[in-house]
Amino acid sequence: MTRTQKQILVCILTREGLFGIKELSSSIYKKNGTVQQYVTKLTKDGFLLKKSNPKDSRKILISLTEKGKGLATDLYINE
Repeated sequence: MTRTQKQILVCILTREGLFGIKELSSSIYKKNGTVQQYVTKLTKDGFLLKKSNPKDSRKILISLTEKGKGLATDLYINE
C-alpha cells in the first residue's frame, strides 16, 4: 500500500464523514486526478465505498467500508 493510499484512509477515518474527491484532494494536498486513481483502486480492493451525491448526481461521495475502517484504524494507531 502506498503512502497516498494510507493518507486517504486515515484522512477519511479521522474526519468521520463522506468526502468528495475535491475535499479529499485538498485535505491531503494532492491533485484531484491523482486522488481519483487511488480511490478507484481502494474501492476495487474493498476499502472504500463510492456513492452518488444526492445534492449533485455528477459527483460522488466516498466513505470507508468496515474493512477500510479496520485498516485505517491500524494505520492511525501504528503511525
